[in-house]
Amino acid sequence: MLGSLLENPRKVGRPLQRELLGLYSARRGSYRVVFRLDEEARRVFVLRIDHRSDVYRPR
Repeated sequence: MLGSLLENPRKVGRPLQRELLGLYSARRGSYRVVFRLDEEARRVFVLRIDHRSDVYRPR
């Protein structure tokens, strides 16, 4: 997952909406990886990895 996430994050992840606008989510089995892209610096910031039932809830 991390290799493909780093190589082509827009293909692996989908954009999120509402309160999470500007973030992306990638699926890995029952888990989700929530990340943010910095296009200029060509960086992927992983913000959270959690079970799909919990990942979008506020902490």
